[in-house]
Amino acid sequence: MNEYVPDGSDGDELPDDELSSEQYREAAEATLQRLMAYLTPFGKNLPLQTSVADLDDPHLVGGALYSVPGSEKATYQILKVLLLDDFGVHVRLYGNGFSHRPATVAPDLLDTSPFFSLAPEDAGQEWPLSVGHLPLLARTFLGMHAVFIAQTDVETEELEDYREWKEAGGGYL
Repeated sequence: MNEYVPDGSDGDELPDDELSSEQYREAAEATLQRLMAYLTPFGKNLPLQTSVADLDDPHLVGGALYSVPGSEKATYQILKVLLLDDFGVHVRLYGNGFSHRPATVAPDLLDTSPFFSLAPEDAGQEWPLSVGHLPLLARTFLGMHAVFIAQTDVETEELEDYREWKEAGGGYL
């Protein structure tokens, strides 16, 4: 893909200081709408009372990497389990997209940075969603039909967004 990269930029993301507060709010709202549209179908036909105990997956522990259907049609993405609690599964959704369900991944290459291509041919392109902390209801996780890939460690900094979510009394999706 040909990408226009302005001087001083690595091309992976548009720096926050280049967005006005209104542009940032609009981008956040659009991302939230895409995230809700992506997650809603996963828990749709499952009982509301589905709990983490119902998941019955021996690999479901902090650090587990899973492949899941991607946020873009006909793609797969990787999520990493950060931790489990009584209500759900806290994950990190990486923005790397795959055309086939991957059996292996290189954890060092997984990225949660938002991607914005400045190439004219990419105008209007929707890129895979990436989220540093995503609190999923057990039924949403179950509905994703996640396939275990590998076990990794959870780094302290990966739990930063979780701590903020917990302090704010956040909910689950």
